[in-house]
Amino acid sequence: MKTFLRKIKYFALLMFFPLSSIFAGSVTITHPTQNQVIQITSGTSVSVTVEWNFSTSPGTVSWYFKLVTNNGSYSYITSPYTVSDVTAGTYNWKVEIYEVDGNGNTTMGASDNVDFSVAPGSYKITAKNSFEYGTIKVGIDQSASQQNSPYLFTANSNQTVNLEAIDQSYGYYDRIWNTSGIQNSLSDWRKVIEHNETHLSYNRTYSFNVSSGDDGAEYVAYLMKNYKIYRDDDCSEFDNVINNGVVTHIVEQNTGTISAPATKTVNGKTYNFAGWSDNFNASNPRTITPNDNETFTALYKYPTHSNTPTAFANNSQRKIVRTTDGSLWMVYESM
Repeated sequence: MKTFLRKIKYFALLMFFPLSSIFAGSVTITHPTQNQVIQITSGTSVSVTVEWNFSTSPGTVSWYFKLVTNNGSYSYITSPYTVSDVTAGTYNWKVEIYEVDGNGNTTMGASDNVDFSVAPGSYKITAKNSFEYGTIKVGIDQSASQQNSPYLFTANSNQTVNLEAIDQSYGYYDRIWNTSGIQNSLSDWRKVIEHNETHLSYNRTYSFNVSSGDDGAEYVAYLMKNYKIYRDDDCSEFDNVINNGVVTHIVEQNTGTISAPATKTVNGKTYNFAGWSDNFNASNPRTITPNDNETFTALYKYPTHSNTPTAFANNSQRKIVRTTDGSLWMVYESM
């Protein structure tokens, strides 16, 4: 009796739900997922791959799929299927399965929709000087303008970032964009990401299109120290030490020259150059390779005069000396 009743229920179900409905074909989109946001990592578009699962209705002998997008449709495709050049925006795409029965009749067996969006990638980038702080120029899709260094900003994929280094005085040093001298002293732009440094350009200005590889990157302007070289003229035998201030600049790691006048007149007295305080044997001009801002002192002598009262006090002292070349020299104490 129970078996008979179960059969009655089964046939009753068939009356309301035919086999064609119970075992109808289906399509389920598995990628993109519902409301997924796909980011553009470079350029202005991205490729979107659509994947789906499916089943066919009883009696189906062949089938094909159709992808319907906002901008057109693609027929006779298989999963996965990739659509290229999808730009930023909101989308609703549909996958349809078309079934062919034994009589050659074609019907749409099932479909599934998915909503998703495409957005530009947004990345954090830092522009900075090779020394702490100072100023730097940065522009995003516009001309570079002055900012404090380091300058942290956010830019989207394919936006153009314009950078420019600025000559400036900071931390007791003049710092410049150096384009001459030894190789290691040339200024350049470098990209640093996860402690890996890459040379970019020797030009003062640098531009790039943002991509996913810029996330967390630092763009560094390597300005060089332009050492200030001061010269003092020591005429203190009878007058004072004269401070001339900065007489030249030499970029770090490079060699340059400094010179002093052969004679110098102070208060009516004409002094002759007598050497350098740090190296009596150095020539004038002399070659120097500074390691910092430096002051060099030129020594000056007022000829045939002494600032020592006892310079000629002893009658027995030798006052004239002949050198091996036959020259005669007056010898006395001074300075």
